[in-house]
Amino acid sequence: MQEPLAFLTKYWGYDSFRPLQEDIVRHAAKGKDTLALLPTGGGKSICFQVPGLMRPGLCLVVSPLIALMQDQVENLKRRGIAAATLSSQQSRAASEQWMNQAADGSLKFLYVSPERLQNPYFLEWIEKVPVGLIAVDEAHCISQWGYDFRPSYLQIAKLREWLPQVPVLALTATATPEVVQDMQEKLAFGNDAKVFSKSFERPNLCYAVVHSDNKLERLEVFLNRTPGSAVVYLRNRKKTEWVAEWLNQRGISATFYHGGLDPHQRSERQASWIKGITRVMAATNAFGMGIDKPDVRAVAHLDLPDSLEAYFQEAGRAGRDEAPARALAIVNLEDQHRLLEHLDQRFPPLVLVRKVVQKIMQWHHLVEGTSPGRWLELNHAALAEACRCSQQECMAVLKLMEQAGYWELPELKTDCYYLKLNGSPHALRSMNISGEALDLAEKLMRRAVGIMETRIPLKKERLQKWCSGYKQKQAEILLKELEKFKALHILDPGKGTLWLKTRNELPSAANLVLPPEIYSERKQILKKKVQAVLDYAFKDVCCRSVGLIRYFGQEPPKPCGLCDVCLRQKKAAPSHHLLHQVRDEKRHWRMEELLFKYPSLAEEQRHVLEDWMAKGYVKHTGGGSLEFEA
Repeated sequence: MQEPLAFLTKYWGYDSFRPLQEDIVRHAAKGKDTLALLPTGGGKSICFQVPGLMRPGLCLVVSPLIALMQDQVENLKRRGIAAATLSSQQSRAASEQWMNQAADGSLKFLYVSPERLQNPYFLEWIEKVPVGLIAVDEAHCISQWGYDFRPSYLQIAKLREWLPQVPVLALTATATPEVVQDMQEKLAFGNDAKVFSKSFERPNLCYAVVHSDNKLERLEVFLNRTPGSAVVYLRNRKKTEWVAEWLNQRGISATFYHGGLDPHQRSERQASWIKGITRVMAATNAFGMGIDKPDVRAVAHLDLPDSLEAYFQEAGRAGRDEAPARALAIVNLEDQHRLLEHLDQRFPPLVLVRKVVQKIMQWHHLVEGTSPGRWLELNHAALAEACRCSQQECMAVLKLMEQAGYWELPELKTDCYYLKLNGSPHALRSMNISGEALDLAEKLMRRAVGIMETRIPLKKERLQKWCSGYKQKQAEILLKELEKFKALHILDPGKGTLWLKTRNELPSAANLVLPPEIYSERKQILKKKVQAVLDYAFKDVCCRSVGLIRYFGQEPPKPCGLCDVCLRQKKAAPSHHLLHQVRDEKRHWRMEELLFKYPSLAEEQRHVLEDWMAKGYVKHTGGGSLEFEA
């Protein structure tokens, strides 16, 4: 077997690994189960791609994000490495093409979503493929204790039953000790398994928290004091838009990014920011995964995420080049209420869960025991209004039902139609449809391979070109005509509606029960995580870096000396000497007497005396008298 460095140099052009990367690569390449904990920017993809090349056979990569899978596949292809992804957005013919290439050994990397592992056909197929390594990205998703638990990840354990001799390399950027233990158990790690954990300390990254009722003004000050590329994280799509507009009005180049943009817009804005044409990206957490931009100098949070894991990952996108960078959380008391309210919204009462499910079943004329594979279109806003709940609560119900395995919310492209033709060419010709519609149907049969068997995505732009020779130039008109005669089934994610696909038989709403690991237990876990975020933001008990690193079960060597807490403690150090001096002289003082005796307090009394009182060293006893603790 060639040395790992030979592969790194040949395909990536690097002459050395980053710390811990080579140890991880060597252990996985030997065929041993491996867990790699590498903070954001630690080079996780190298850690499974190099041993994937070193080991014989296919490297099967399980990842939850389609966009990230596609990005990594394109990067591998540019390096001359055969790679592909299987996703619900592909036609059956395209999927079979990649599966055939994987089976005959001409494909080295195959990326799949965890949902793919629920397909019995896929499991039967993969058992016959020479797989050399299973890589599990974002492996914390398999743990109930993780901040982003996804029940579909539990299918990886079933995959291990089908491929018992194939080693697993699991990777994640953040994990508490509980999650580390749980990941190894869920992934059925062998006795020779090993955990590699890089220190979560980021000496070049200065964390800070500021409290402000005017967050935008504080953001402007922060960005003006921190030159270079920046990311501003928010929880709300609309907020990203008006924050970007507000920054532009103040002469700070900014754009916004969220999941509601079409792929072209997202790609264009991301490219502009990466090249430095746009300085600031105002974004939801949809932005940042797998983004290779090492020179981000600042990350600001105007809204707090639900967990320190998420905060650490997002803040950690600053300073990946190891040059000085800053991560700032701008908070106020509203953040406490918003986080706790959001937690309640994520776990609505069971009576509301049943109400939403019952309404969906009524609208689509479904009965108990409805079989899997049904596609259901939903107007999200109308559903929330009919159930007299917020849209956030309504979406939470849909997510809970997805996690419980009753249906899935597929990630569909808004610039595509998802089409399936019904009937033979002869049957279509017997229908009373126009010549233009029949011509389009025949084009679909010839050019869209697999459209007679399953729903396949087709670019709206391509369909418009196919119809460009007709008097009616709108493809939508012809598609609707085919749909009217039941010759075509259409899914259009661009209409702003949601699509569900039933996965298991639906229960009656009255008998619906959510598993505790999805609902009650999960709520308690996330409640602890939210409290950890609130403690970080509102309790200045220790160095920010120290608090974060201890949360992940590591012990930092020393306080950073740079964060807001460390700087306050440095500034307060002289006042502690003064406190002892005053207290040793006597315990009871009149205010005017104290200020006359110690004039330095007269200059700084607002800061020093308030600090002493806040910490309980001194208290007012009435009439302008002060009492110092013994």
